[in-house]
Amino acid sequence: MRYVVGFVLLLCCQCGYSQKGKLKFVVNPYLQVGYNPSQSSLKLLWQTENLGANWIVEYKSEKKSDWIKSITPEFKIINISGTPVHRLYETEFTNLIPGEMFSYRVIKNDSIVFISQAHAAKAKNQDQNFIVFGDIGAGSTDAINIAKGVYNAKADIAFIPGDIVYDNGLIREYNRRFWPIYNADTSNEYGFPIMSKIPFVAAVGNHDADTRNLNKYPDALAYYYYWQQPLNGPLFQEGTNVLPALIASDENRRAFLDAAGEAYPRMTNFSYDYGNAHWLVIDADVYMDWTDKELLDWVKSDLEKAKNAEWKFVLFHQPGFNSSKEHYEEQQMRLLSPIFEAG
Repeated sequence: MRYVVGFVLLLCCQCGYSQKGKLKFVVNPYLQVGYNPSQSSLKLLWQTENLGANWIVEYKSEKKSDWIKSITPEFKIINISGTPVHRLYETEFTNLIPGEMFSYRVIKNDSIVFISQAHAAKAKNQDQNFIVFGDIGAGSTDAINIAKGVYNAKADIAFIPGDIVYDNGLIREYNRRFWPIYNADTSNEYGFPIMSKIPFVAAVGNHDADTRNLNKYPDALAYYYYWQQPLNGPLFQEGTNVLPALIASDENRRAFLDAAGEAYPRMTNFSYDYGNAHWLVIDADVYMDWTDKELLDWVKSDLEKAKNAEWKFVLFHQPGFNSSKEHYEEQQMRLLSPIFEAG
C-alpha cells in the first residue's frame, strides 16, 4: 500500500562501515524511545557481526565536560535462516534533562568508533518540532530525497505511519532499503545520519506485518527485532481475530521468538507521550477486527486517560476514508471514527 504520507489523525545490502578494513558496525548506532520510555531516558541500539568485543558508551550534556558511562551494553543474537548471524546491542542513556542536547560516543575495545549528538525528550512546557512521513522503505531516489528533507528539518522526533520497508518487512530489505538511507554514518548521495540524532516511532503497515510465513520468508517481521517502542498496549493471543497465526516450523518459530523477545506480539499497538502531545499508535492492517470489544475498549480507555494532553494524535497506516482505486476496500478504520470524535 503506497500512500503519500500514510495517515495521521489529529484529535484536539547490509550497511557496514569500515575502518582500516575492519567492520565497525553492521548497522550504525541509532536511537529508540524504548519499551518503557521517559523524558529522562533514551535507548541506543546498534548491530555488529557475531563477534565478541568490549563495548562502552559514554555521554555528556552540553553544559558539562565530564563523560559518564551509560548502562552496560547488552546484546541478543539474531540467528535467522538465510541471513548472517549478527548481534543487536543496546544501552540506555539515563538522567537526561528534558530537551537538553547531549553528545555520546561508542567505544569498541578502547577505541572510539562512533560519535554523535542528540537531545532528551521535550517536556510539556517546551516547544517541539516533529515530522511525519510514511511509506518510506522503497530504497528509491524519492526516498533518498525525502530523507534529505527530514535530515534538514532537524526535527526533535519522527513518526512513521507504516510501510517502514518494502516489500515484505524482511531483514535483508532493512539492510538494503532502510538503514543505508536513514542511518548512514555521514550525509552522502545514498543516505543521511538521521536515526543517530533523533528517535523514530513507527506504526506497522501491511508491508511490515502481512508476511507471516516464516518457512517461506524466515527473516520476515523484522519490525519486532529492531524497534524498541512502548509495550503498554493490549496483549492478544496468536491465531485470533486480531493476531494472525505464524506459519513456521519449530526451528523457525523458535528463532523468531528468541530474536523478537518481549516485543512480540505486543508492540504493534501502544501509546506514547512526547512533550505536551499524546500519540496513540495502532495496527490498522486488514487482519485486525475493529469490531473486537477488547480492542475498542482499549482505544477508548487510552484516549480518556490522555484527556489532559494538549494535543492528541492517532498514528496508523490504512486511512479510514480514501479514494484509492487499488485499496478502495481497505477502509475498515472508519469504524473508529465515533471513538476518535468523542476523544
